[in-house]
Amino acid sequence: MRRESLEDLPKVAVPKGLALRTFRRGDETGWAGLMTGAIGNWDEESTGRQFLGDPGVTADGIFFLVSGGKYLATATDKRLPAPNAAGYLHMVAVASQHRGRRLGRCISLAALHHMRLRGCQEAILDTDDYRLPAIRTYLGLGFLPDILEADHPERWRRILAELPMPPAGRLGPTDGAVAEGAAAYNGLLNGPSKDSLRPRPPG
Repeated sequence: MRRESLEDLPKVAVPKGLALRTFRRGDETGWAGLMTGAIGNWDEESTGRQFLGDPGVTADGIFFLVSGGKYLATATDKRLPAPNAAGYLHMVAVASQHRGRRLGRCISLAALHHMRLRGCQEAILDTDDYRLPAIRTYLGLGFLPDILEADHPERWRRILAELPMPPAGRLGPTDGAVAEGAAAYNGLLNGPSKDSLRPRPPG
């Protein structure tokens, strides 16, 4: 998915009682525990090796929402190799008991604002077809499907058909953006030619 501009980002609204901060030494265990169950299985060693050892990941680009020593949500602004002008929204995870509170939106916005401040012009991300709540969040943040493979149009048709939406008259503050994003791509997913596929960025 791709957000083609970072100039009109909504403000980050941190829920009352939570703190937004970046990574510091000692966070590895809590970070791994938060991601385990949301994105695979992690421990302190694998988290340090695969993330802190990644040249595209820096401590000031790793964000957490925390409360009372508990890690509730995380997202990372991963730097892509030059000359790519996009930031990569990476490893977004929310603790299962805190889902439904729009923490994914909040923590993703923190990473997106960081991308803009360091000069990125746009943002990209990867996700899985079955992560419908996450896709709904990303559409609400202004991301749209990015057609990179020949099977993407049909996959996106299925995803958008299954995307949960509230009943008419009960739209929340981001539901309009979700509906607009879905509608925009419902009209475009008509099997692009091979030459029209956007190349994958390096990294």
